[in-house]
Amino acid sequence: METLSFLAGLALIAFALVDIFREVVHPNDSGAVSSAWGALTWNLLRPISGRALSSAGPLTIVASIVTWVFLLVAGWACLIWPALPEGYSYGTGIPQQPAFLDALYLSQVTLFTLGYGDIVPSAGYLRLVMPLEAFVGFGVLSAATSWILSLYPPLSRLHFAAHELAVTRRASTEARIGLSELHPRALSRMLERMTAGLVAVHSDFTQFPLLYRFRFLSNRSSLPAQLPWAYRAVQEILSQNVDADVRLQAERFRRVLADFAETLAPRLGVQTEPATVFEAYAREHLAREATAH
Repeated sequence: METLSFLAGLALIAFALVDIFREVVHPNDSGAVSSAWGALTWNLLRPISGRALSSAGPLTIVASIVTWVFLLVAGWACLIWPALPEGYSYGTGIPQQPAFLDALYLSQVTLFTLGYGDIVPSAGYLRLVMPLEAFVGFGVLSAATSWILSLYPPLSRLHFAAHELAVTRRASTEARIGLSELHPRALSRMLERMTAGLVAVHSDFTQFPLLYRFRFLSNRSSLPAQLPWAYRAVQEILSQNVDADVRLQAERFRRVLADFAETLAPRLGVQTEPATVFEAYAREHLAREATAH
């Protein structure tokens, strides 16, 4: 029984630490915990409304951190359990609870570095194990905080890129002027700026796969609502007899859109041309709402 508890504890701790490493530290990767929670929250909230769906990303973050903490607490408790109560000294007036409850209590206190001191290890090896758990707990909580903060700059870039596309789209529609009708120099600068914004967003999506689970409330701030139009617009520009500089910038923009579509396709289960991928992306994120606001 003691061996089984020890092995179970090591397995839980190892799984949690590897998952945290993949999600927080390793670039271009995501952990199993955040992927599972992301899919679950998305599928539960998507049928409700766009407002509910906008909570999928934040809820995934909270649920992932809580799951990591639970796995670590349970894992260290499994390591502590066999040594209770003989391997620990209890303070005056501290009742001995069932061994596993005391193990969970000790694990939580140590992981969160509270250090009440009411139950302390007396066995030699436990004096080495318990500080190690505190060190891991401090590192995990710091990593979780850094993970949350690291997501906000990409979200800001995502919002900016979507809003720029939306403003350009609305201005073109209201002025009844196609992009290909603009002065070549102005069009070239516009395409260059939109390309730079989308390159940054694509890089962020590659580094932070969790960004897929974030949905903004307004379609104006929603990239899925703008990408189908952007791809149609650049295709129209390339079909015209335009200036060489404009053609180069348009081709760059088209290439970035195609690369972005290639990144999105596996998540959507679509393996076709970018236009189809972007339409599927819009349907996925703009459920119950019009995709052409």
